[in-house]
Amino acid sequence: EDYRITKEDIIVISLACGLLCGCKIAYAPLILIFLSVSIVKFGGWKKWGVCVGAVAGACVLLYLIPNVIIAVITRGIEEPLSEAYSIQREYFRANFWQFPKIVFNTFDAFGSFWLESFIGKLGWLDTPFPKPFLFLFFVISTLNALIDACSIKEIRWKTRVFSLVGVLIFLIGSLYTMYLEWNPVLGIVGGDIINGMQGRYFIPVALFVLIAISNPLLHRVPCKEKIEEIRESVVPMTAVASLCLTVLLIFVRYWA
Repeated sequence: EDYRITKEDIIVISLACGLLCGCKIAYAPLILIFLSVSIVKFGGWKKWGVCVGAVAGACVLLYLIPNVIIAVITRGIEEPLSEAYSIQREYFRANFWQFPKIVFNTFDAFGSFWLESFIGKLGWLDTPFPKPFLFLFFVISTLNALIDACSIKEIRWKTRVFSLVGVLIFLIGSLYTMYLEWNPVLGIVGGDIINGMQGRYFIPVALFVLIAISNPLLHRVPCKEKIEEIRESVVPMTAVASLCLTVLLIFVRYWA
């Protein structure tokens, strides 16, 4: 409770957020969670403003630099799909009210694929793990995540809200971008399904969903120690089994 944000904290957070925006701008909304940190921990509004400004500046700078370099290098090169992109944008502007339905259709069409590729799908997304292992891995990893989430004694409501807001912005923004940018690549203009999303895209945001549902429930369970003991045995074995099976599947896929 008496911790105060230091200059080193601000530098590290600014650098991390800047690199995030420079490498994977889709996950930038997750930075919103930092706004849930109490002003008290900054020691006042002035230091809070300095931190927010530093993070925002790093994000803008490290996002713009690569894009400016790319723009200079590709100057004069015509985008082969520019016409398809324009038509897709015009279609979306004329039918934007259908976007919720398109999102629903996309979840219905790709939900199982997203879940499978969230856990792991090798090669060019054409080499899946055996179904029984996928099921066991999903159950064990989910239970492990829930045990962690149910071990948090205290978390602020602002942290929960900003976590979910960041996830929602990521999800809507990613689907919107894929609809405008990836559908035309596949030769699809318009359409009622969004193509291009993969299960692995959801891995980072899953952690923020767990933050939003965190609670101290496990501390009230009498067999807490037994649950922890079982987890400490099962999780490492699952990890080793996953790694070994990964090597075997890749070997069979490419060399056998």
